[in-house]
Amino acid sequence: MPRREYDKERVLQCAFLYFFPQRVGDNYRYLSQEEIAERLGMNQAMVSRYIGRARSFIKISFEVPPEEELAKRLCYKYDLFDAKVHKIGGDESAPGILGISAAQYFEKECRSGYGVGLSCGHTLLSMVQAVKPVELPNLKITQLSVEFDPHSIHQAPATLVGLLHAKFREQNSDVFGASFLSPCLTEPVQTGDIHEKQPEIEELRRRISPEALNLLFVGIGVMDMNDRDSSFVAIIKKAFGVTPEKPDRLTYLASEISRLRLVGEINNQPYDENGVSQLSFMSELRGKIVPIMSLLQLKEFAEKRHIRVVAVAGGAAKRQAIKAALRGRLFNVLITDAKTAEFLLADK
Repeated sequence: MPRREYDKERVLQCAFLYFFPQRVGDNYRYLSQEEIAERLGMNQAMVSRYIGRARSFIKISFEVPPEEELAKRLCYKYDLFDAKVHKIGGDESAPGILGISAAQYFEKECRSGYGVGLSCGHTLLSMVQAVKPVELPNLKITQLSVEFDPHSIHQAPATLVGLLHAKFREQNSDVFGASFLSPCLTEPVQTGDIHEKQPEIEELRRRISPEALNLLFVGIGVMDMNDRDSSFVAIIKKAFGVTPEKPDRLTYLASEISRLRLVGEINNQPYDENGVSQLSFMSELRGKIVPIMSLLQLKEFAEKRHIRVVAVAGGAAKRQAIKAALRGRLFNVLITDAKTAEFLLADK
């Protein structure tokens, strides 16, 4: 009797929802098969069969089969050094699956004594959690931004470099991190000058140089003012004075986003549809964000072929932001999902 063919997308979707904690309300926990069936509009028996099929490629680690042809075409079209493309089964799976892929890329490309830079966000948190403590002595780990919102402390830059350092500290890894509540989130509201005077800021900037860093991992954010997990969204809303009592400020913020054609952000720095930073053109943000690594610096790093600037992002909501960052040449390695790759390849 021939082996039954399964929908790979559905297998991956069920596997991710079952084997990895999912957000339920304000917490993360494992879902039951009944909950997965309800979420996907399937019957439990089918979910159980898909999970059973997924066990064939879930061993000690979860290795998602790559879509190599799409990756090759992305590299050719956008002059990327490398690309990793995966079917993810659904946008809710993107941070976890792409984070695992980024962890595998880290393990493959990193070398003893390398300088590693980390941005922030849920996807990079998934990456750091998935990294295995392989033999990599004398790593130098640093962060690429500093501000955070209290509600996103679990995925703040200093948190991520600390978690990565914990996996390699017995191999003499060197880490430097600093965490500052964004000035506009303090009461009373302060300016960025208070951070500029900190010796930690000077040290972080000193550690970010082409001679010191070899592998950089960045996430890509979008201009979704309803995103509760985004530190940037919290910062920009506070800077513009958005409150439930002042809905007109949200309208004004939306008009500024439209006027400047903002589509994404990296390291809490907004950029337009051509991947050009617009931070200096937003007067409300002046002195509220203290860039450790500017987007211009990021672009300069990406132009150096001996440095890997790895963007880890996917899902429908982020496609325009990824395309703009590609136009701006803000990275030279992309880890994304298959549907996003097809979208980018269809762009003229």
